[in-house]
Amino acid sequence: EALSPSDQKHAQIRAKYHVEELITFLSEHPQSKSIALQFQDDQLVDSTRVYRALNSHFKKERQFYVLGDTSYSACCIDDVNASHAKANDMIIKFGHSCLSTKSRSKQNEDKRLVYVVTEPVSPTSSPLLTPELLSKVVDSLPGGEEAGQAQLLIYFDFSYYSRGLQWWSQAPALQSLAPQNVYFGHVDTDSFILMPGSPSPSKKPEDPSGASLDEAKVLGRLFRNSEGETVTEEDLAKNKATRFLYIGDYDEYAEEDDPDWAPSQSRYQKFILPNLSLESVQEVFHFSPQRAGGEEKAVADKARQKLIMKRYGNLERLETAEIVGILIGTVVCDNHMKIINFLKRVLLAQGKKYYEVLIGKINEPKLRNFQFIDLYVIIACPEMSLVDFKRFNTHVVTPHELLMALRPQTFPWQSKIITNFNTLLAMAEGQGEQASENQ
Repeated sequence: EALSPSDQKHAQIRAKYHVEELITFLSEHPQSKSIALQFQDDQLVDSTRVYRALNSHFKKERQFYVLGDTSYSACCIDDVNASHAKANDMIIKFGHSCLSTKSRSKQNEDKRLVYVVTEPVSPTSSPLLTPELLSKVVDSLPGGEEAGQAQLLIYFDFSYYSRGLQWWSQAPALQSLAPQNVYFGHVDTDSFILMPGSPSPSKKPEDPSGASLDEAKVLGRLFRNSEGETVTEEDLAKNKATRFLYIGDYDEYAEEDDPDWAPSQSRYQKFILPNLSLESVQEVFHFSPQRAGGEEKAVADKARQKLIMKRYGNLERLETAEIVGILIGTVVCDNHMKIINFLKRVLLAQGKKYYEVLIGKINEPKLRNFQFIDLYVIIACPEMSLVDFKRFNTHVVTPHELLMALRPQTFPWQSKIITNFNTLLAMAEGQGEQASENQ
């Protein structure tokens, strides 16, 4: 018997938001009673159906409520809003996430943070990858004496991560490329609770220097080949024959018909490209499943170089700034207080004044209230740290850019902009500089 349109919609939503798996997970964790449901803005239309499905199953055993807006970036877990509810002990975040907060709350160590992967398109409506793109990527790799060093790093955006794992488990042989030279970007599932569930990569990185797990990550992922071997940032710096393949859409939160939207605001240009060194990664490929037929393109070195060198050209302005505003764009990212306090000490050592500015989501009218500030440094998640200079008619820079200008010995130019401040803290501590939570 055919389902009615209403029943079909109900079934689609239960599948998209992995309601059955959530019910199983919540049944296995009966201690969580007060549960916040955090949706992307474009998913709020489905929130009542998900709420009713969970509420009808657990009845009065659990209390569910929907977060209607986010305090900071939409990709971040909103522990601030959720904590307004009495005894909140779990947050379930649906949709894209930057994974800048591990699955334990800073405000309550017993509170679990659960990330649910929801694809922006139906798996049957678009290809995940095309043979033509894979052939194009492989053809770009060097031959001859460098063929043995050729490496390919494959990064699936969070929205496609679950399907990417399935693809990786049965990935076709990439012609002349040896299996040990193809690396897949794994989410560290020892630190994050993901739905649908995914196994942890088979091996931990073995680093004789004692590097931490975070230091072994590239763009927040653990890149491992089929044999469980890990490639790190240090490995990439030594290899001059690396290609990078990114599978993801420009941005689920920004539409091209929005007058305020520009390609420079997409995660691809704000997060993926700046964090890949011009010296380490020779070519970047991008595939967008959501676009008609998918989009395949190689980013020319000149385009990447222009993006990164534009930021590098402003380091002199940072050196001459006398008053710096520290824009607090997150209070939930791991170690955000450490980087704030570290920047304060660096600024004071250089004889500069600073003001901490806590204004939630940034816009130009808010920043105009502080016209005496020469420039801002933003403390935000890795995906929201790179702000276009023209967007707010003032300079908003990343902690890495500020540190390259003021501490070039510790933070030398590496042909990239690091937007993950945990990487910066590791670099500082590697040079004997301590960063703490308390000023």
